[in-house]
This record gives sequence, C-alpha cells and structure tokens, in this order.
Amino acid sequence: MKTSRWLSTVLGLTAFALFIGPGAVFAEDFTFNIPIELRNLPPELNKWILQASVADQYGRPIGRGELIFNTSGPYVKTVQIKFNADPGKLPADAVKWQAILYAILSNGTYCAPPDVKCLPAGLQDPNSPAVHFVFGGIPKQ
Repeated sequence: MKTSRWLSTVLGLTAFALFIGPGAVFAEDFTFNIPIELRNLPPELNKWILQASVADQYGRPIGRGELIFNTSGPYVKTVQIKFNADPGKLPADAVKWQAILYAILSNGTYCAPPDVKCLPAGLQDPNSPAVHFVFGGIPKQ
C-alpha cells in the first residue's frame, strides 16, 4: 500500500461503551471504552489525541476528557477515557456524547482524518474513507 493511501484503513471507531453511575467515592462520572485500529501509517503519523465529551439536550458541554498516545506501527487497542462533569454541571443532564481522534503533527497542530487538507502533501488521499468522529445518545438508567 502506498503511503498516501494510509487513510483507507487507518481507523475503526466501531463501538462505543459508556458508563454513567454513582460508583465509588471519587470515581469519575463518565467512562468511555473506545476501540481504535490504526494501520498502514506512515512514520510521520505517530502521535494521537482522542477527545471525548458529553453535552446536555441543548448541546451545552457537561464535561470532557482526552487521552494522548504514541504509535510505532499498527495500533489495535481499546482505550479508556474517564472524566468528571465540569464544576456546577450535573452528570444526569448529559444526553449526548461524542469522540474524535486527531493526529498530532510534528508542528504541534491537530489533524482529524479524513480532513486531508491539514496533512502534509505526501500523505493526502481525499478518496480514503476513515472514521474519526463518533457520537450518540446517552441511555438513561
């Protein structure tokens, strides 16, 4: 596979598990288990940030968390992000979630595949289907 075709098999954000509940004292309000599959990556793309957030029915943020990780070759793993509701926000008000994966480029900027305009010219492939953003509703318990 040519380096410029890396996006065709770069990411599989295929399932999303969310737990919201009272839990133990000092436990986080939200826990996201997110499977990631990164393959056929050029060596230039080796640092990533995954951000997850929750919002109320009007789209106002309730809380967010992130995880930064490095890759050297294929990366197939379920990662976990835990975070609390922001001060003054109630976890029970969260009705929507979203997660997005960004490549962190060598100049420190974030690039979300398949927005290839932000990638170096040799890595751009506008025909590559990649999922980098997932979202959904939060079931009430």
